[in-house]
Amino acid sequence: MEWIIGGKRDPQFGPVVLTGMGGVLVEIIKDVSARVGPICHEEAIAMLRETRAFRVLEGFREQPRANIDALADMIVNVSWFLHDFPQIKEMDLNPVLITVDKAIILDWRIALC
Repeated sequence: MEWIIGGKRDPQFGPVVLTGMGGVLVEIIKDVSARVGPICHEEAIAMLRETRAFRVLEGFREQPRANIDALADMIVNVSWFLHDFPQIKEMDLNPVLITVDKAIILDWRIALC
């Protein structure tokens, strides 16, 4: 399954991280969750659970369960990366391929201030 992890530096709130169903579907479905960062692993799991696509990650219709912990770890890392490097204006990891074993970044973009 393809997922998106992204973030931006909001002038009022600071680093904001988002996640949801990725690939080209992110623009059509708009099934994302966002938080002011940095966040912890439990908060990343909560973000994933807020999306409608979370059921697919859990193994919908006899499909294998995705490695949700690897995806959550990546969300946490992005939130801290945005926090630690204030010169980053925004970043996108899209798509991130989620398998039963791991989360793999297939494409990424970073814009600096």
